[in-house]
Amino acid sequence: MDTQAAQLDLLKELEFRHEELIVQLDELDKRVEKTLAECQVYRIAPSKSD
Repeated sequence: MDTQAAQLDLLKELEFRHEELIVQLDELDKRVEKTLAECQVYRIAPSKSD
């Protein structure tokens, strides 16, 4: 029974870590999208040196 309890605890820990990673990936995705959008603005906007 201890083995089953340990496996259940491990499974819960893995699930928790998985959810944390999903949140971190979502945040990273938003940062990448923001950076790409900013780059697009700079590419489209004429340079002041032109």
